[in-house]
Amino acid sequence: MREIRFRAWNKVTKMMVTDVINNCEDSFDMVLKHPQIYEVMQYTNFKDIHKTDIYEGDILNISEEYSGSYVPVFVAFSRGQFMAQVVNKLSSPFPLIETLIMYEIIGNIYGNKEMIENS
Repeated sequence: MREIRFRAWNKVTKMMVTDVINNCEDSFDMVLKHPQIYEVMQYTNFKDIHKTDIYEGDILNISEEYSGSYVPVFVAFSRGQFMAQVVNKLSSPFPLIETLIMYEIIGNIYGNKEMIENS
């Protein structure tokens, strides 16, 4: 069974609230009702090479196993699934998959906007 978890970027404090359902000072419903303050992201059920949970909005280095070449992507929910979009956006988004892919979180689109803008 797929685990459902969320985190939220607080646009006012510029801080990430992890496990927003259990750790947020407001109820999750309150967070959802204030999109001007919170940007909510869902857990993808994938982990990176360091066993860190991957969420929407994360920026990843990805590599096919053993290739040694890495490409930065960001994670978004699109077309009913979690997709990876190459940062330079010259290619089409592709689904996150487990086989033959190594992921490493290198930032997120809220706390590390320069990683997206400078690519």
